[in-house]
Amino acid sequence: MFAPEAAQQTLQMERDTRGTMVALAQQTATPQSQRLAITMESALTAVARAQIQTTRIAATMLALGTPFVDIRFITPMPVVEDGGQQVSPDTGTSNDLGITVPVIQPTIVGQGGAQGNSDIVNPADFTPVPTATIDPTLPALTNIVTAATVGPDDCAAGLQSDFTTSSSGVYVVANAVNLTAGSQLVAHFLWEGAEQIYYEWSPTFDIPAGCIWFYMPSGDVSFSPGNWSVQFDLNGVPYGSPVTFTVSGSGVAAEATESM
Repeated sequence: MFAPEAAQQTLQMERDTRGTMVALAQQTATPQSQRLAITMESALTAVARAQIQTTRIAATMLALGTPFVDIRFITPMPVVEDGGQQVSPDTGTSNDLGITVPVIQPTIVGQGGAQGNSDIVNPADFTPVPTATIDPTLPALTNIVTAATVGPDDCAAGLQSDFTTSSSGVYVVANAVNLTAGSQLVAHFLWEGAEQIYYEWSPTFDIPAGCIWFYMPSGDVSFSPGNWSVQFDLNGVPYGSPVTFTVSGSGVAAEATESM
C-alpha cells in the first residue's frame, strides 16, 4: 500500500540508468583525454627532434665544404606505404613515451640550397674558357666617321653627322690598319636604306696604319633630306656597322629667307 506508483518507479529506473551512463562516459573520457595529451606531447617531441636533426644536417654539409645551405629547402623524406601500412624509410631511437621517431633525411631543392647528389667542386678546379681574340695582323678599319673636310694627313678635320641640302658633299673617313696593296675597298652610300651610289678604291701600297677616305659630292646624287648611311666592304665582305648621318633642308630654307 505504501509502495510508489508504477510511473514513479519507471522514472526512478530511467534516472538510475542515465546516471550509470554518465559515470561510464566520465570514466571513458578520462583515458581518451590522457591519450590525446600523450599524443600531443609525442608530436611536440618529434618536431623538436626534427629541428635538431635539420640543424645537424646543415652543420655537416657546411663542414664538408658546401658554400651555402638554406635550411628552408631541407625537408623530411615522406613516409611510404607498404601493403597499406605506413613504413618509415629509416628509424631512430624511441622517445620517452615509447614512440619511435624517424630519422630526418634531407631532400634539398631549389636555388640557394646545395644539391645533395652533386659533388662539391673546388673553385680552383674550374678551367677558364678562353675568350676569342682578334688577329692583330688582319686588315681592319676603325673609327669610321663622317666629316665635311679632311686634313693633310687624310684624317677627318672635324666630325660632322648633320648636313644640309646646300652642303657640298660628305666625307667618310676610317683608320686603316694592316691594309695591303691591292685590297678592295667599297663605300656604299644609302638614303633611307636604299643605295644611291658607291665608290671603289684599291691602294697601290701597304698601309700599316693611316687614314683613308671616300668623298660623295652632293651633285653626284639627289642629295635629299632624310637619313643616310655608309657601309664599307673590305675584299668583297661587308665590314663593320654602317655609319649614319642626316641631311635636312634647313640650309635651302635659310638661303631663300636671306634672298628675300
